[in-house]
Amino acid sequence: MAENRAARGRVKASLTWLENTFDEINTRNEISIRLTRLDDLFTEFERLDSTLSLEESEPQEFEERYFYLNAKFNDKLDELNVRNQGQTKGCVDLVIGSQSSNERLEVNAFILNKVTSQIPSEFLDVKDLDYLKSILLSDEEFMSPK
Repeated sequence: MAENRAARGRVKASLTWLENTFDEINTRNEISIRLTRLDDLFTEFERLDSTLSLEESEPQEFEERYFYLNAKFNDKLDELNVRNQGQTKGCVDLVIGSQSSNERLEVNAFILNKVTSQIPSEFLDVKDLDYLKSILLSDEEFMSPK
């Protein structure tokens, strides 16, 4: 019985260590390892606590600490996952409308640095595009009912 109390004390000390070192964790891998360790501690605590008498049993405090820390780890994991999805350099809002009807298409495109950094960029002088003004791009009367 005394051995189980001592072992349970070591499990509680390990939980305290996880709580105290929470702020030092910065990677998804570290969080996953700590979550596994936390689950193992919970299982071990339940096993040891079940061998003790009702008066010596103290599952409520441990469970509260476990669930609180588990939630903190998962929140931090979610935060890291969101942060690594990509950062926007900007947003392009584009509305494409029809001249013959009221239909419109609105496009909100986010420019992700993660994607656009791999695309080569080319700067053009707008004056070089003047020759395009004389080109007819479409016939307004094409496909119009007569």
